[in-house]
Amino acid sequence: LTVHGARVTVGASELVADGTIDAQDRVDAIVHGEIADLAEIAPADVAGGPPTGRVTVELDMRGPIRSPAVDAEIRIEDASWAGIDAGRLDILAASPAVGPEARFDIRATGAGVGHGARRFERVVAEGSADAKSVVVRSMELSSPAGAVRLAGRLDFPGPGELTGTIDR
Repeated sequence: LTVHGARVTVGASELVADGTIDAQDRVDAIVHGEIADLAEIAPADVAGGPPTGRVTVELDMRGPIRSPAVDAEIRIEDASWAGIDAGRLDILAASPAVGPEARFDIRATGAGVGHGARRFERVVAEGSADAKSVVVRSMELSSPAGAVRLAGRLDFPGPGELTGTIDR
């Protein structure tokens, strides 16, 4: 099966996919697009109001269709969600196999991230995530007043539960 230029459009947002699935159930695909306004696709009853902002995304998927490797590039601009604002946030995420036990390595850089007038000029973070936890190997939040560096983890032990530790 070969797909060229398959489009999904919601309002001003569009995703486009190109790729193949071969006889051995292997996928080789690229999906790219833009979500022009997060509020268009978000549920109206999100705590703190629906998210706002623009998102561009590119996903590269390769391997067995049930658990392909995925590389993702995501850019979030002029966004606000649950009281956190971001002028720009670039996220690179990669997983050797997507599925119920998938683990993603993540690198993020951004500017203008924070709450209201309290925003960091520069944000850089590296870590990993799976369905049960987020590990922050390093994070630096910089502003003219100084910088904060930290590492730690967040765990999701059950529905609605969150625990965390800060190592430094």
